[in-house]
Amino acid sequence: MLVTGTPKMDDYSAFFATIDRYKTTPFSWGKHDCSLFVADAIEALRGVDYAKPFRGQYKTEKAAYKCLAKYGGIDGYLDGLFSRVHPSTARRGDILKVGNEIFSVGVCAGQTVWYMDQDGVKNIPARLGAIAWRVA
Repeated sequence: MLVTGTPKMDDYSAFFATIDRYKTTPFSWGKHDCSLFVADAIEALRGVDYAKPFRGQYKTEKAAYKCLAKYGGIDGYLDGLFSRVHPSTARRGDILKVGNEIFSVGVCAGQTVWYMDQDGVKNIPARLGAIAWRVA
């Protein structure tokens, strides 16, 4: 099921508030991790919780991957919801996969992508994303 539509401009204040809230929240599998960070930011934009099937279902990294395994991992899950686009074309609200050896997903906020790893919330230039999905 591919998702289409454009968020209302006034949704961006909630989007950025979600990013700010996670900046002060420590990483915790199943509570405050990279996938839930992205899902919460997207929910602030669109009003849809794309992480609903997984919330409360895992507390460890291994359990998180097990939840996503039936979809083909995070890539397969996101492919089932959104269309892939080249990372250089990512717009605010799109999802990007970032990282080298260990991947994390993040959310585009214009020229940057915000993501969360076990060290907290970080941002890098969006053009450095490995894969992108069009959400907004």
